Amino acid sequence: MVSPSPRGHIPALDGVRACAALAVIGLHVAKSVLPGGYIGVDIFFVLSGFLITSLLVREADETRALDLPRFYVRRALRLLPALAALCAVQALVLAALPAARLRGPDLEGLATAATYTSSFFAAAGANLGWFTHTWSLSDEEVFYLAWPVVILLLRGSRHLAPVVFAITGAAIGWHLVVALASGVDRVYYPPDMRAEQLLIGCSLAVAVSRYRIQVPATAGGVAAAGLLAFGLGAGHLALMTYLRGWTTLIAVASAVLVGAVATGNGTWLNRLFAGPPQLWLGRRSYGLYLWHPLALLLVITYGPGSAMLRLPIVLLLSVAMAAASYRFVEAPFLRRKDALERHRARPVAAPVVAAQVESQ
Repeated sequence: MVSPSPRGHIPALDGVRACAALAVIGLHVAKSVLPGGYIGVDIFFVLSGFLITSLLVREADETRALDLPRFYVRRALRLLPALAALCAVQALVLAALPAARLRGPDLEGLATAATYTSSFFAAAGANLGWFTHTWSLSDEEVFYLAWPVVILLLRGSRHLAPVVFAITGAAIGWHLVVALASGVDRVYYPPDMRAEQLLIGCSLAVAVSRYRIQVPATAGGVAAAGLLAFGLGAGHLALMTYLRGWTTLIAVASAVLVGAVATGNGTWLNRLFAGPPQLWLGRRSYGLYLWHPLALLLVITYGPGSAMLRLPIVLLLSVAMAAASYRFVEAPFLRRKDALERHRARPVAAPVVAAQVESQ
């Protein structure tokens, strides 16, 4: 049975999220094996835009309003505890390891990670040390702050879809204009350059909600194969070439994959991403992304010198750290977030059906 308008939690999207996280880890540990693993972040952004917009549009349709304070509190409960734990633990490890040392770039990276400003400093050419990977969290935070206001202003309007599509087109055009005249850091890191990927996911969510589009599993499979081929073979593609147009193609392919998985309940593609290991890893993908640099640091300091030997060790250590983070740090706050949802006031005339995006 195919559902073109998915509601609530879509388990198979956790599997997509797990693959994206593993791609980033593969890039950082064994670049020669997965030189294009950086597109895992692109997939994350598209998926984030899709899930958050689906949540916001659904709430706006059903209540003719948006509870923005509740949205921001739920996002904070989901994201802040694990990031705070990572900042504290990684800083302590860097300070304690003589071979690693807590250097100036790491201190700057720690400060920017804690304040969600990493992408702005990285775009300016700053070295953020072992906290560089938090740049993507900075970009997402800008999206979380700004995008709900856009949906709030457009709620109930028949112009919602055209306006979202127009904003997406403008973001794609802006990316290309800046990319043609700027260096790698300016194009790779800041939120205005990553907006196209988030907004392509937003456009997918609006298209599914308003037009009940249905992406065939075959199209999703072709998109997945293309993303995999790029991840394995992008070492032959210069980074600036990727930033000058390929980011848009990767985002569109990611949207096709996400759309096929989200609207194809019961299809072979949906089942492919919905296996128990994929779902388990997907629910812990935020932790995988956060903690894998610390795992890599420990393995570089004490482990084998070969990248191929390091890869399985870093993967296992990252999974262990993510599992511990999920159980002892994230899960208690997720329960608080769910309790907030259950006990909040529900207007009789306009009940709200909440979407599960806690894995996001």
